[in-house]
Amino acid sequence: MIERPECKRRWATEGWDAMQAKALRDWLLDRCEARELWYHHVDRLEQPRPLTTAQLADELRRDADVLTVANLYAPGQDLGKVVADLVADEHVPHLAALRYKDSGLSKRADWEHVWDLQRQERFVSYPGASRDGDPSLLVGWAGWDHREQAQALATLIVAREQEDGWAADRLVPLVAGLREIFPWVRQWHGEFDPEWGASPVDIYAGFLAETTNRLHLTDEALTSWRPPKATRGRKAKA
Repeated sequence: MIERPECKRRWATEGWDAMQAKALRDWLLDRCEARELWYHHVDRLEQPRPLTTAQLADELRRDADVLTVANLYAPGQDLGKVVADLVADEHVPHLAALRYKDSGLSKRADWEHVWDLQRQERFVSYPGASRDGDPSLLVGWAGWDHREQAQALATLIVAREQEDGWAADRLVPLVAGLREIFPWVRQWHGEFDPEWGASPVDIYAGFLAETTNRLHLTDEALTSWRPPKATRGRKAKA
């Protein structure tokens, strides 16, 4: 019996250093998910806000406990790098075309897998949607419901177009992301919202229609969008 796998060497563990690193990492990730970080108030209304990893780090710098734990987890590293490294394996891109290769887009099993990941991961990411001059990854909280995810995307579209002067070609993945999530908004958020004076599904349907018309974006343009293929540098000559 003592040679059976479930009985043998039950005293063996990962070791203190590994357990401490995991505990510190989990604590920092939990702090990164603090609800107050992912919302701001506009005209007394609570709105979801995506943050780049650099912006998230700036918010967390105000917390002395975070600085202490981060220094224990990664001594001497800047908090911006610590946060970026923590988020790196904990996010799922918001748009299917950013998650899959062409072959994967046609497989229902892959969709199921991504939905499982979205339920498990802590963050949703918006690759390529950070403001010009900030190369760090833009992320949102996976705790947002579908209405809040749609609101975050709509707010991003307006900000990048009106504040940052992005042209239609740069806005396509954000508009495609809003279009992709809209069926879930229709399913779960069709009731009248007294705070907004309308139902979320009507608000975002109108916004999506107005935006696609203004930018001259067809459904085909949105569904066929793919991220630029990575270019490989030439190998150095021997």
